[in-house]
Amino acid sequence: VPVMEMFFGYCVPRPYCTEEETQPEPGRRLYVEKYHVAQSHTVTATEYPEPLQIDAPASVAPGQPVTLTVRGAGGMRLRYPRLDTADVGWMWFPGDTAAVPNPGWPEGPFDCSTPVCTFTPREGGRMLMWTWVEGALVEAWSDVVRVQTNDMLLNCPDSVQRGISATCTVSAEPGGTLSKIIWEFTDSTGTTTVSDSSGRHSWSGRMAVGGAVHVTGELDGLSLVKTAHLRVTPRTWQTIALRVYQAPGLHLPLQVDSIHHLGDTHLDSLTTYHIRRIDDGPNRGWAYLENPIPEIGQPVHINDVAFAPGSAWYNLQTGGNYTLPSGVVVPNGRCDAHHIPTLKQLTRTHEGLGSSPGFNSHSDSFRWYLQNQNPQVRFEKLIMPPGVEGWGLGDLVEATYADVTSRHGGNLEA
Repeated sequence: VPVMEMFFGYCVPRPYCTEEETQPEPGRRLYVEKYHVAQSHTVTATEYPEPLQIDAPASVAPGQPVTLTVRGAGGMRLRYPRLDTADVGWMWFPGDTAAVPNPGWPEGPFDCSTPVCTFTPREGGRMLMWTWVEGALVEAWSDVVRVQTNDMLLNCPDSVQRGISATCTVSAEPGGTLSKIIWEFTDSTGTTTVSDSSGRHSWSGRMAVGGAVHVTGELDGLSLVKTAHLRVTPRTWQTIALRVYQAPGLHLPLQVDSIHHLGDTHLDSLTTYHIRRIDDGPNRGWAYLENPIPEIGQPVHINDVAFAPGSAWYNLQTGGNYTLPSGVVVPNGRCDAHHIPTLKQLTRTHEGLGSSPGFNSHSDSFRWYLQNQNPQVRFEKLIMPPGVEGWGLGDLVEATYADVTSRHGGNLEA
């Protein structure tokens, strides 16, 4: 079998190697390609009138970068003669079009030398590039890259009060055709996303939580993305009122063996509150407490049966000396019948019915907490994202109420 061997060495400075230079000096690379040719073969040669293919977008938004990529047609490699790589030269001609060539003065980019070039054009134009394709120097022009004069504008309010509706709109300015609109909202923690792909130009709905509104759209064939940040501010709710009222003390024992059996008080359970779940807009699916907690009821129970003349406890109050635990005897220290009306009034005041200057009752203590610590703020900001399994906003409201009344009203149970 006849064998034809072709040897190519890396030779500098002359551009081509001669047969005598097929033995390179130490340190130079030697490329050897062997072709075994036997009998007859059919060889097909393909001609590429455009050996370079430049991929470029048709348009770009103002001030945005554009990326162009060049590659050899039919898998041909970009390389110098006898080398595996080749530099690529790029030159941008603003205002140039295929129909009206206007070479003029190029504007760079002067820092692109690879098959991929990214830069920000001042105006539309075409790119002239050149490189070596399989050892042959070739140049080519890109298609026209148009810089959009129209832009997509997103308009959202900077802030809105919780529970109030917010409207975001998107438009093409100063003109153009806007299509394929997709809305998306991500809350401020980045954990919950709401999307809408109906294609509408506005997105409205009540707001419970702030975050980022994103809109994507296609303007004159160019895909654009805009973002606005929407803040939700708290509502100013009045402080929770304390409603003290007397309720029957039927649970108090008739046989009183402790002063605590003469009267007591506690806080009512939470029975009425209003939750709204948002049905449209950026906060679709979120829920919030729609109205403030107007009041907390504090029923006071007085053991009127025990205080009534002739009761077993009443008849025990016969007066006499009282001996303190220390052994000290207080003359006439025990109550008798004429003390009972005063003792009943003190019990009422202690539990919260009526008032006495300088007398700190249970209701006074809890009313101070409601007015000065204002737990209403905790209720105002209660919200719940969509899709929470096994736990609703109602559960959160009631848990908050239980915490408020237990932490700051626990001493009412006396």
